[in-house]
Parts: sequence; structure tokens; C-alpha cells
Amino acid sequence: MKRYAFLDLEGVLYPELWEIYVHAFTLPELAKTTREEPDYAKLVRARIALLKENNIKLKDLSAASAGVRPLPQAVGFVRQLLGLGFHISVVTDAFQEIIGAGLDDLGISDIHPNHFACNTEGFITHALYARQTGKHETLQKILPPQAAYSIAVGDTFNDFSMLAYADQGFLFRPSESALQHADASFHVVTEYQQIIDNIKIT
Repeated sequence: MKRYAFLDLEGVLYPELWEIYVHAFTLPELAKTTREEPDYAKLVRARIALLKENNIKLKDLSAASAGVRPLPQAVGFVRQLLGLGFHISVVTDAFQEIIGAGLDDLGISDIHPNHFACNTEGFITHALYARQTGKHETLQKILPPQAAYSIAVGDTFNDFSMLAYADQGFLFRPSESALQHADASFHVVTEYQQIIDNIKIT
């Protein structure tokens, strides 16, 4: 039976990229994430407007996050999953243009991000979303119709559909708000090893 692991990026494998920008550009308003604002499209529109107001272009964001590296122990977690025979896909609402080279450290090449569109001056104008209704759409496309086992790991609201679609969904270090709205079937964990220890391959 083929094994699939679908992992969120920010908050699971990466630090929150927008928190990096808060410090890089001294804009505390950029700190809000889907942990506080579940409506991701609304959150992105607000970020784009704020960037334009402060004369920040896409190249500035990319430069600020170019050196981002995985969270402590994330590389070891990925290696454990690979050792268990999992095909790993990163399913993220982050944007390809600002992710940086940290995925090279993780050894993951199958990534499903969103994208930014820019005007001729280099300012972000809008987002190009990879999915219409939720991250579960990526799982629907990748998983074979039968003889497959899947896990999904996320940390907040926009991961819920992915966690619910997988055979096992792990909610990793969630905020109190996300925890309150999480499905009772999700495994709530705070360490990578808890995920490994609770995988139930059938």
C-alpha cells in the first residue's frame, strides 16, 4: 500500500514567513496570520494593500525571506517519514515567490503553493490561488482511488479540510482559537515524534 504524507509549510516545517517581514520592514500589522484571521483571501488582500502603502515590492519580500530555514527538528521529521516509505507533498497557502531555499534543506520537491501576480513596477497586485475551496483538493488530485494510506499535518484553520480528508489528521501546535474549532477526530500534537508514534498504517 502506498503511503502519502501531506504537510503544511508555515508553522509545521517553517517559521511563519510574515513574522520575518514584521521585523524586516518594521510593520507589526503584518503579524496577523490565519491563526487570527480564518478568511485567508481577506488576510492576503490586507497584506498586499499594506505592502503597497509602504512601497514594498515582491523582490523585497523575496530578499527578506531568502535565508529562511526549517524549524528545529523538521529535517529529522521529514527523514523519518521518508524512512517509513511516505511520499511527501507540501501543501501550503504560502507563495512560491517568497518561500526561499529552505525546502532544499528538507529534501522535498513536491510542493503545491500559491503564487503572486505583480504589475510592471514590481508591486504585488493580487494572489493566484492553487485551490478553490481548500487544501483537500490537492489530496483529491494526488491520492489514488484505492490502496493508499495518508496522513496530513497542519497547524490552523486553513489546514482543516486537508486533515479531515486524510486517513489521519494531525493538528500541530495549534493556537487556542484553532484548537477550539478543530474536529474531534484530529490528533493534537506538540512534537514531531508524537506524529511518528501515532501513525497507524493499515
